Amino acid sequence: MNSLAKLPFTVKEDLIRSYPLGSLAVELSEVLRVHTSSGTTSKPVASFYSARDLENWSNLTARNLVAIGARKGDIFLNTSSQGVFTGGLGYIQGAQTIGLMVVPLGSASPEKQLNTCGTSA
Repeated sequence: MNSLAKLPFTVKEDLIRSYPLGSLAVELSEVLRVHTSSGTTSKPVASFYSARDLENWSNLTARNLVAIGARKGDIFLNTSSQGVFTGGLGYIQGAQTIGLMVVPLGSASPEKQLNTCGTSA
């Protein structure tokens, strides 16, 4: 058996089994935000974020946006969900970190997206 296989890993079933607060690695008082999965296949998976987690998430997402060409002054139309889904808010944070103007539109129709950006369909 190789060394990597001996390391304990957290898998989705561990998070489901420990729902809602059993997977916390910090005191609940340090948690600034909670997101959950949809729970369509079982209990939702809860993700808890401290200030440091949110800062790291913002910086990593900002790096991702810069890598694809985003620059300060650009407009970022965020069509990801703005609800409990983790992705949408992380991209807002990352975009703001690099100075993008953010339009948190969510899953609006393509026509509304174009009109929000100042163009028409």
